[in-house]
Amino acid sequence: MASDSRIMGLVIRNCEAVFVGLNSLVDVGGGTGIIAQIISEAFPSIKFIVFDLPHVVENLPEGKNLNYVEGDTFQSFPSANAIFFKRSYSKQGRREGGKVIIIDIVVDGDKDEHDITETKLVCDIFMMVLATGRERSEKEWEKIFLEAGFSHYKITPNFGLRSLIEVYP
Repeated sequence: MASDSRIMGLVIRNCEAVFVGLNSLVDVGGGTGIIAQIISEAFPSIKFIVFDLPHVVENLPEGKNLNYVEGDTFQSFPSANAIFFKRSYSKQGRREGGKVIIIDIVVDGDKDEHDITETKLVCDIFMMVLATGRERSEKEWEKIFLEAGFSHYKITPNFGLRSLIEVYP
């Protein structure tokens, strides 16, 4: 969602190392490309591809290091050094030694303040009701990553309710 793109300023300031050294990044399900635009301004040497459904990306203006590609994320998506997901997951980041970058909620009742945990659990209820999904703890994320064949991950929990998760082959 475009409204969630406001946290990208924090991500760029606090997690610059996530993007350093990348040559290319695909924003899978990137919509109108607001997040990719923000990151591309901070890292002009990285080639960005916003990948989404044809009706979403048609007629969007491309930039110097930003292109829009149409397709179906459930089939395949363009190759890059890193795959960026906002609240989603795929095995495809394993190819070519790339990494997967995810921004999502990680529930941690032991480390989070009470109000934060409570808010994350309310989001969990919304996910269950609206999308038959749910928010996950770090152990649940770890299980998903390991079962998908990834070797390790890093979680940076500095973005309000959301965390930045890096997953490596």
